Amino acid sequence: MVLVLLVSSVTVAQNKVVVIPMGGDDAALEPFAPIAKDKPIDSDYDIKAYTVKDSITGFEWQRIDDNTVRNWNDAWEYCLNLSLDSKENWRLPSVSELMSIVDYGQREPAINGVAFPSTNAALHWSANTSFDSPIYALRVNFFDGGIYADGKAASYYVRCVRSNRTMGPLLHDNN
Repeated sequence: MVLVLLVSSVTVAQNKVVVIPMGGDDAALEPFAPIAKDKPIDSDYDIKAYTVKDSITGFEWQRIDDNTVRNWNDAWEYCLNLSLDSKENWRLPSVSELMSIVDYGQREPAINGVAFPSTNAALHWSANTSFDSPIYALRVNFFDGGIYADGKAASYYVRCVRSNRTMGPLLHDNN
């Protein structure tokens, strides 16, 4: 024999958040405060006004890019001259580093929108030169997280990084 216990409850929406009272007089219940959408649960990011520190990799990122496209050489120069929160030593990230902030669970843009607001869902330069030719560089598409190569004279967006370490290569040649 299966005993099913049904509990009557009224579901209401407050500020676009569904509140389900757990019992008692619904009018007297004080629902738990919802978590604001601008504060992600269990975030791996320490978010400041101009920078974001990834607590897993230790990389510190430019939080909001300047929404300007640059060729590859100008992208390098931009990062090297960047100063945010009185911090210097910014650089163009490797493709591995850029991939570490891609959120493959979403698209358009494929990045945490709270940590990195207003990210253009387009291509961003990496520091890596293409394996095929030194006139090409790799870039990461924040539309879907794809990796592509293009001539260094092309213009794309830039998000700078700083750290005392770099991520290793994605693949290792074991002969």
